[in-house]
Amino acid sequence: KQWYQRRVAITAGGAPYPLTEEVLDHFKIDVVVQGMVHEGDHDSDHYAVARQRGIFKEIDSGNCLKTEDLVMRIIRNRKLFMDRNRQKQIKELNNINRMAEKEKEEKEEHDDGERAGSSGSAVSS
Repeated sequence: KQWYQRRVAITAGGAPYPLTEEVLDHFKIDVVVQGMVHEGDHDSDHYAVARQRGIFKEIDSGNCLKTEDLVMRIIRNRKLFMDRNRQKQIKELNNINRMAEKEKEEKEEHDDGERAGSSGSAVSS
């Protein structure tokens, strides 16, 4: 099978940077993959050991999104997010208040019913 047709047994997120011989040997790594769109220190090759072993592959994920783009999108959409969550919070508080009011009314009706039942005249002998 081609390298890209094999199933992935495990991924190593947060792997040491730069990648070392020890890490590759310890985890028995067969292939190291990086997307074509990446950021970071372009002056040094953090994957030199994997390249030397012939196990480094660069793939096109079909996505050009970089971390910086994602962070900027989050910052840009923060106000919308905060407004949406504020509206949700108000709605939840209103629902809680309505439920508390309903429980209070039901308790009052129940208490009124008990008082009416116990206020009947007693027969004495």
